[in-house]
Amino acid sequence: IELMLKPAKLKEQGLDGRKLDEDFIVTKQVTEMVNKAEIENKELLDVVKEKTSSYLKEVRRNGMRDWLIDPLNSKRIHAVSLGLRFFLILLALPFYLTGLLLNIVPFKLTEILTKKVLKGNREFYSSIAVGFGMILLMINYLLIFFIVYHFSPNILCPILSCMIAGITGMFALDFHFCILKTLGLKRALSNPVLFKQLADK
Repeated sequence: IELMLKPAKLKEQGLDGRKLDEDFIVTKQVTEMVNKAEIENKELLDVVKEKTSSYLKEVRRNGMRDWLIDPLNSKRIHAVSLGLRFFLILLALPFYLTGLLLNIVPFKLTEILTKKVLKGNREFYSSIAVGFGMILLMINYLLIFFIVYHFSPNILCPILSCMIAGITGMFALDFHFCILKTLGLKRALSNPVLFKQLADK
């Protein structure tokens, strides 16, 4: 239910789910809504949970995501959109790969450590991830600074290297979702019959 409600709540408030602080705000709101429904109308909530779980499992099993099936996004599900997205990916690939290579270690470590600490509890995921992320990114940029400084003739090169790592890292984080959405769009257009069946549900 949380996965179904979050996108709508984010759009309603003009928030970006890729930003951990804004994702945390909406996650908290959705959790409170579900907890309230659990108390006031548990039978109906159980039915909705069962249907939602079954629907999402089928969507994921077929390599798609709920945003593709959402009627609000139907105007964006076409071949021209897919072609433009692939063209954009080709243009942005060097920046994406640079950001990925320079930031992949702290990003993955943040994910691993957060999951290990929370042990399946999603309620505080965003706040814990922000804390780990800030510490690990700082260590990462310090390492980049000193490694480049060791091989450079002046201090300007390591400063520029850290700036490039930070800017391309933020770009890669945002652009990664664009790549995933493009692949999902390709799967949806490759199998229009399956896409229609899922949309009808």
